[in-house]
Amino acid sequence: MIINGAPDAVTVEQKIQAMMRASSVTFYLTGSHFFKTATCNSDWDYMAEKSEFVKVELQCLGFTKNFKASYEGDVYKHAEANIHVILKHDVLYWVKAQEIIAAEKWGYSNKKLLADRFTFIVKILKHVKGGISAL
Repeated sequence: MIINGAPDAVTVEQKIQAMMRASSVTFYLTGSHFFKTATCNSDWDYMAEKSEFVKVELQCLGFTKNFKASYEGDVYKHAEANIHVILKHDVLYWVKAQEIIAAEKWGYSNKKLLADRFTFIVKILKHVKGGISAL
């Protein structure tokens, strides 16, 4: 969706993403845009650390909790833009897991398999001596 018809118009998604970048919350790109399989119709998916502060910040940015989402974790969807934020405990483990999945080129087409790989890798990473900082 375009905010105005000018050639240098900004989409609603770009406006919301700029507001997200200006926020004190760290949002990590995930989904098809992270894995470079996005099409012109793809939504934007992000992850963030699960906390009450982040939930309030998301609401201030125009996000509401999406109870119909098929992701593991709390999912918030923006009211005007096709943007989702998945809240995860220990989000840095999930970020590292997706970096491993991307580096190994395991693909993104089978979302159930991808979700299983995420969960499996996160479980392994949590057992690494020294925690996430050791990675």
